[in-house]
Amino acid sequence: MTEALTNRPVAVVAGAGPGNGQALAKRFAEAGYAVALLARDRTSVTALAGAIPNARGYACDLGDAVQVAAVLASIRSELGEVDALLYNAGSGVFADVETITPEQFEASWRVNAFGALLCAKQVIPALAEGSPCRAGRRRRHRRHSWRAQTYARQAG
Repeated sequence: MTEALTNRPVAVVAGAGPGNGQALAKRFAEAGYAVALLARDRTSVTALAGAIPNARGYACDLGDAVQVAAVLASIRSELGEVDALLYNAGSGVFADVETITPEQFEASWRVNAFGALLCAKQVIPALAEGSPCRAGRRRRHRRHSWRAQTYARQAG
């Protein structure tokens, strides 16, 4: 299975469940991607991956920096660099500011915001490397560096 998946672009669905996560995974699998499904529960994510062609399930708590780094390193090793990240994880406590506890708020924040940051930081370097925008930024940076050096010589 791995050999067939390594020749495909890679999509990661972070927060894979039976609703939107499954629909996103199917859509990308149908488009020819190898799909890595991330969820907390290993049993359910493995079963979900078994129902989607070209998919593999990985257990991961997206609010844990160590787990996110480890699982994305595994995905890069087994499938290749990530071409698409779909952050679908969500957690919520339905309470107002007077009744929510700091622990409840932090738990939701870890999944909803912090997890997205952790995942993005893991995949952006490879995505940016292949981006046509990156070459443009490099050219602009060199141009601005040249200007700064020119101005410094003129001022000195």
